[in-house]
Amino acid sequence: MRAAAYEVAEHDPDAALAPVLLAALEAETSEFVRPALLRALAAHDDDPAVREQLVRDIDRGEGHFRAAVIEALGEHGAAYAVEPLIRIASGEGPLRDDALLALGRIGDGRALPVMAAAQTQAADTLQPIVSASACLLGIDCRNQVRYVVQAMKYGAARDGGDQILLRAAATAAGALAAAGRSEVLDALIVAGVGADDPVRAPLALAVGSVALRDPVRMLETLAAREDPEEVLLLLRDAFDMLDEDLAEERFYVSMRSVFRDERRIRGARAAVEAVIRVLEF
Repeated sequence: MRAAAYEVAEHDPDAALAPVLLAALEAETSEFVRPALLRALAAHDDDPAVREQLVRDIDRGEGHFRAAVIEALGEHGAAYAVEPLIRIASGEGPLRDDALLALGRIGDGRALPVMAAAQTQAADTLQPIVSASACLLGIDCRNQVRYVVQAMKYGAARDGGDQILLRAAATAAGALAAAGRSEVLDALIVAGVGADDPVRAPLALAVGSVALRDPVRMLETLAAREDPEEVLLLLRDAFDMLDEDLAEERFYVSMRSVFRDERRIRGARAAVEAVIRVLEF
């Protein structure tokens, strides 16, 4: 219930909530709830006290909480956090990939040197993240996208793919797809449909994350495909793994809204009917 409340606060910010959210942060230790609280705080970063706290939390606490802070800052375009993120993205460590993606999402030119250095120095398994981040910053997107898709295909190969590379490539592809790169979303779907675990899981998660962020865009994709039910089975797996009830409910509300006004998307009614049937809502 707390996580759902914080998700509502993220999507419907109210300046009066900032002190309440800051006070809650000191006591919230649940690994399932604190990330939602951090995202809610990032949505209220007009408050200087919130900015100060979020920047401080980049270096405070357990690794998964720090990663949640970094992700929230990237998702909400926190240009005020670029310098500490550059510091993390410039060195080795488990949070380097999170910091690189956050910098790409923020889109601040100050990150260009660290991105260029990472493309020549980072480990092979980190290169898909580097390429996606560079593309988000506007660096040679055509070739960066091509590399991410190729890395994803190689990682998912049935004849001995690379699971570590696959997870990085799927994360990178999900970030690009969420940013509007439709060709990457199509590549994710093609790779995921018909795949078996363990290959299927990271691909499904990436597709599901895009769907929850932009339900209408996912419906447009479904309506344009000849295999919508196969894609929906991929989404069903993703929703089971993500277990984000409020985000899923927003997805379903968007489906109902489009269902009542098919003029928005050609073929929407048939696609929504398939969503209702396959996802059982």
